[in-house]
Parts: sequence; C-alpha cells; structure tokens
Amino acid sequence: MNLLAVYKMYVSLRTQFVETIVQQCPGVDANLLVEHALGGSLKFADAYVLWHYLQKHRPTQVLEVGSFLGFSSRWLLECGREWGLYVTAVDPNIRHRVFNRPRDILQAYNGQYCGKQLEVITAFLGEFGGSVDWHYKKEIAKNPSFRDELLASRPVIDANWERRFDFIFIDGDHSYASARNNFEICLQLLAPGGVITMHDAITWPGVAQFMRELREAYAGKAHVDVIEGRYVFEHPAVAVECVQDVDGIGVFCQEADSRAKMSMTTSGTGGPRGGR
Repeated sequence: MNLLAVYKMYVSLRTQFVETIVQQCPGVDANLLVEHALGGSLKFADAYVLWHYLQKHRPTQVLEVGSFLGFSSRWLLECGREWGLYVTAVDPNIRHRVFNRPRDILQAYNGQYCGKQLEVITAFLGEFGGSVDWHYKKEIAKNPSFRDELLASRPVIDANWERRFDFIFIDGDHSYASARNNFEICLQLLAPGGVITMHDAITWPGVAQFMRELREAYAGKAHVDVIEGRYVFEHPAVAVECVQDVDGIGVFCQEADSRAKMSMTTSGTGGPRGGR
C-alpha cells in the first residue's frame, strides 16, 4: 500500500472507533468522548510510522504496553493482517481520561480479534508511575487504602516473563522513570533482531529525554531514532486530515546497521523521515 491507501484504512478504522465509543457510553456527551478518545490514541502521522516499520520487519509476535481503548491494538492487527500478526496487549485497565473501564471499549472494538489474534492481559508492566494517584484522586482522598488495594489487584510483569516478541510498542505511563523501566524490561523480552517502538517520543518530556539518552548510550551499537512523520500531511489527500498533531515514535533496532537496511525516502510510498 502507498501512503494514500494507508490513510484510507486509518480513516475507516477511526470512524468505526468513534462509533463504538459512542455506542458503549450512552448518556455521555459524544463530543467529550471523541475528544478524549482521539486525544489519547494514535494520530495518523504516528500510525503511518508504525505501519512502515511493521511492513519492513513483518513481525508475528507483537507486545503492546498500554492499550487504552484499543485503537492502537486494532491498528497493529490490521497492519499485520496479511501475515497473521498476533498482538499481546498488557494494560492495567484503570481509569484514564473520561473512561472508567477502557477495556470494555477495547473488547467491543476488537471483538473479531479477541481470543484469536489479540490477547489482553490485565497487569502493569514494571513501574506504574503516578497514573493511579492521578486518576483516582477522589477515591484515594476518601479511602487511604484504595490505592494499595487497586495495585494489589493488578499483577506486575517484569523481565522474568518467559515470553519473547519480535516487535514491541510501548505506550504506557509517560514519565521518564516509567519510560526507562518499560524499555529495560522490554529489552529483555525482545527476540534477537527485534524492534522496540515508543509512542509520544516528542510530546512527552520524560519520553523525549529518555530517547535522547538512549541514542547516546547505543551510539554505534544499535539504530535509535525519533520519527516525527509530519511530512505525511504534504500529500494532497492527507492535507485535509482534521487531526494533524504528531506525538512522535521512538525507534530502537538491535542491529547497528539497520539504518542502511531501512533506507527512508520522501516519496508518497516511502518510509518516514527520521533524525529529529
């Protein structure tokens, strides 16, 4: 597929996504739901970068850290439909934005894949950051033990997990400490020659800082980059996109010479431009 075909697929999936959310949340202002759903999900520029790397590597086992409402889960699945990609999503299913039970929407939206090519595990991967404290302020204020009880109800997956993945997409808590901890765990779960990608590598300071440090630490040892992907909006058909925000995708490839293997072009059918 070229860029235009990928964009058409994205718009179709986003339309289904919005319809599912409105159906699953009766009585809630639709505009508010859509604002928070799209604000916390993959924008097209970032989705296209992921599509490009998935096409290049054609992984069969993908780990998603932080699935939220399931749009990115669906995007990964649809991008890899041709070769039967399988996604394992790890998410604690806690309140985020205006959604108390994000998992309900994920399952409704990804119903055709759940239990077949999509496995969803309710857990934290490593450090949980401050997300629990932030999203449950009122509950914690009323009941000091609420936080501990919630955390106790969610297992924690660490580097001892006996699973290996060809491709990992990290989109969990965006603090520096969590981004670093997530990466360190995922590096141990990564199969030889695999790829780790990290969302919000531009818009979240903690993730951006970690990506800068990662690039320095692995200079000459691995390919580390942050892809902005804003150039997709240069295409006339994509220029009409209503959401042109770019959060950025951080990329880590174990092979030091992968830059040459993954040569980027600026044409409508080529890959994303990196080097931010």
